[in-house]
Amino acid sequence: MTDNSKSWGPWESHRTNHTKERCWHRNWTSSAVLLAFLFVGCNKVEVTEKSFGENEAIALVEAYNQTTIEAFRTGDARLVEPVAGPDEATKLTGLIGVKLDMGTTLDSRLETFTVSSVEAVDAGFVVNTQERWSYADRKIGSGEQVGEGSVDTYAMAYTLKQFDGIWKVDHIEFLAPPNVGREVAPLQAPLSVMHGQVKPVEKEAE
Repeated sequence: MTDNSKSWGPWESHRTNHTKERCWHRNWTSSAVLLAFLFVGCNKVEVTEKSFGENEAIALVEAYNQTTIEAFRTGDARLVEPVAGPDEATKLTGLIGVKLDMGTTLDSRLETFTVSSVEAVDAGFVVNTQERWSYADRKIGSGEQVGEGSVDTYAMAYTLKQFDGIWKVDHIEFLAPPNVGREVAPLQAPLSVMHGQVKPVEKEAE
């Protein structure tokens, strides 16, 4: 695994040169919606059901990932409120709190992001993705890496719903067991990453 310490430090901007792979062509509409979601904390954006479709659903998932990256990096769980529903926000707040209790924050990088499908279900949408993430825990203050880094791959399903007229990520789940790079989190903490409490895929007995 390559050394990403120069780009993962909290004193530098993250995710500047990563490559996204996706099977959906981006256009100016989805790009504009993504920017709107990223600035939702300053100017609350309400997206009506009539204007919300596949492009907007993908843009919301991208905004969710961007926002959670920043929330974990800074240790500020309040950042997720504009893009995460109540239950999802509570879960993320708990995971960020675990990191802070250990005196660390989580630096993460979304290396690849492929949208497999977008489905309209009930009163919402489900966005299925294939993702690869890189992680490193950093000591608060010095930015020194704590423990080993990790490169994980996921097949994810994001369920989107409206809350008081605003579209948010209601919950996310794994479509298959995640492939987790590291076996133990720093300081013997539970293995916690961006998408919740996960465990390494069990190896078959030889």
